[in-house]
Amino acid sequence: MPTGMGYYANAHDTTRGMERVYADTNHASLYYPGTASSRLVVLEKIVPKEVAIGQNYTYDINVFNLSDTTVKDVMVTDELPEGFTLASSSPSGKAADGSIAWDLGTMAAHETKTIKVTGKATKVGTIKSCAFVTYTPLVCVSTVVVQPSLKLVKSMPSEALLCDTIPIKLTVTNNGTGIAKDVKITDNLPAGLMYTDGKQNMTINAGDLKGGESRTYDLVAKASKTGKFDNKASAVSGSLSDDAAASITIRQPVFAISQESPEKVFLGRTITYCVDLSNKGDATAADTVLVAQLPAGATFVSATEGGTYANGQVTWNVGALAAKGAKKGCVTIKPSAMGDYKVTSFVKGKCAESAQAMSSTKVIGIPAILLEVIDVEDPIEVGKGVDYVITVTNQGSAVGNNITIVAEMEDSMEYVSSSGATKGSVAGKTITFAPLPTLAPQQKASWKVNIKAVKAGDVRFKVKMTSDELTRSVDETEATNFYK
Repeated sequence: MPTGMGYYANAHDTTRGMERVYADTNHASLYYPGTASSRLVVLEKIVPKEVAIGQNYTYDINVFNLSDTTVKDVMVTDELPEGFTLASSSPSGKAADGSIAWDLGTMAAHETKTIKVTGKATKVGTIKSCAFVTYTPLVCVSTVVVQPSLKLVKSMPSEALLCDTIPIKLTVTNNGTGIAKDVKITDNLPAGLMYTDGKQNMTINAGDLKGGESRTYDLVAKASKTGKFDNKASAVSGSLSDDAAASITIRQPVFAISQESPEKVFLGRTITYCVDLSNKGDATAADTVLVAQLPAGATFVSATEGGTYANGQVTWNVGALAAKGAKKGCVTIKPSAMGDYKVTSFVKGKCAESAQAMSSTKVIGIPAILLEVIDVEDPIEVGKGVDYVITVTNQGSAVGNNITIVAEMEDSMEYVSSSGATKGSVAGKTITFAPLPTLAPQQKASWKVNIKAVKAGDVRFKVKMTSDELTRSVDETEATNFYK
């Protein structure tokens, strides 16, 4: 028996081998090592049943690798019988010592190779043709070589307001082959950003990822300050890793508010308060509302820019106030009494801190004091007396303070007595009354001076009034005719 577990087969042997039908041929086949249950290689030879002497004919030698593994060193040998002359073969073989051999090398699992031999018979009779095969069987096992690969994608908005929540999406993918084992994602937020659970660092156990498998994780963060934040997340599986970066700019509207009003006005006049509002931030302030709280004791008169009055306050529904935008609103009131009238304005809007401003106006009155002097009787006989009545009336809206009356007599007059709101004193021809501390609006005060006529003539009784509110004295003169 040749090496490689080969067996000869008789050209007329049809009891073994594969069940095939060949018209007008004789064939033989043999399993190697010899049984169907342990077959690896089958050698099959197919020759014509009958040929003419001296004429070329061709026969086939087939080699089948029936196994699931590779065999190597496959060598087929065909013994050239007596009475047969070889002409050629395909593939070419190596002829020596009455045989021809073909080195077929390695045959893959289930591979078939065919050898075609051409020659002629040189004598009449039966030509017995035999072939055998040798090979080296291999014990082969397979190991699948894979190459897992990680791809991490991080996404979040490019901009957000300071008051907004920030959605963060992390997607890890095994875009290779095989399993990426024990995948972990780490996301460390920069200072100023924090997850809603209060943590700044997040580790996610993504587990094992098959080739082509992805897992997505949705996270939510908050910002504690404005600015631009760059953030990088990492995915790791053994020696595999990938990073993903994302950036976000946090913006915020910032209100600035100021208010102006006159320092003082007189009672009876209106007061206008104007509020200047601006957005000094880098984001639009949505749902902006400006409110002016009016003081008690004042009547609403009007408001500019669509301001509406209700329940003691004026409201401007500004809406969206763009970054670097501004708004101005004025409100006019009429005070009912003297005093300080304070208006407080405040503004509120989405994601912006509220701001307020205040201004105050002092409402003062005007003490309009009227001085009147009359003689009760005219003319007056010399030697007799006459009463002069001095009346002071506050016709204004403010209290008069420290009202002083001074009367001057001519030489034809002689002081007798005086009375009234304050006490009088005489020095020569001058009568001075003590200051009246206050005189309320619409109130009166009076004094009386009794004079004796000592000489006939057209005489004058002069009165001078001063007060804290007057920058000049008020003078009044009453004429009386003294006769004999």
